[in-house]
Amino acid sequence: MTVLQRATTESSLPNYHRSIDWEALYKRYPVPDVFERTRWRWSADEIHAFQNEQLLDLMLTGWQNEFYKRRWKAVGLEPGDIKSIDDIGKLPTFDSGDIKKDQEENPPFGLINGDVFAKMQTTPMKLQTSGGTTGKPRPTLYAPQEWEMNGLTHARNLYIVGVRPGDRVQIPHTASLGNAGWCCYKACHDYLGALPITPAPAPLPPRAARSRSRRIGAPTSGTCVPNTPHNWPKSRATN
Repeated sequence: MTVLQRATTESSLPNYHRSIDWEALYKRYPVPDVFERTRWRWSADEIHAFQNEQLLDLMLTGWQNEFYKRRWKAVGLEPGDIKSIDDIGKLPTFDSGDIKKDQEENPPFGLINGDVFAKMQTTPMKLQTSGGTTGKPRPTLYAPQEWEMNGLTHARNLYIVGVRPGDRVQIPHTASLGNAGWCCYKACHDYLGALPITPAPAPLPPRAARSRSRRIGAPTSGTCVPNTPHNWPKSRATN
């Protein structure tokens, strides 16, 4: 036995990379190029069947969450009442105001995020917030699989519009509590082999982001500049 083998012991700490079955994750949620060659080209019937499977699986998770459980029971639903995606109209809707109310009544994270501090004993968690465009930003907790999906789903979008390994992506959002910057960063860094450039200490229009990149010596000619729809007219006017 080598010295290294004798020194190796098992950790009892929550470990991010051991908390996910990566093979199962990517089989169910393909990475961008595989997604484009397969699920992106599915027929309407194949998509409907997959959505049906996803919804029924999601319902099992939802019934374990007190936020959803209370809302569903309030309209008379019981486990098993949603038998297919055709029943989705039976589910009550909610909006950001309902989430804010939940978090005010059940601080700090609300029932919707579950027992965060209990989860943290065994699962790494990451705190992010909404952008705050409709008022006070709402905190959201991400476990490892949700955090991976945050980047993976956006990576698919960027791949479909043409981002490829070696491309440079200017990210005008900040990589802070607001989720948008991290979503773009993970998509590029973890799933596309593109170079994420995050020069902004605060959200910047693309021209200002490129100017800051020049000042710190980073490449300034980005293949892609992710932005939000309400900023598109401003981006066109300043570029």
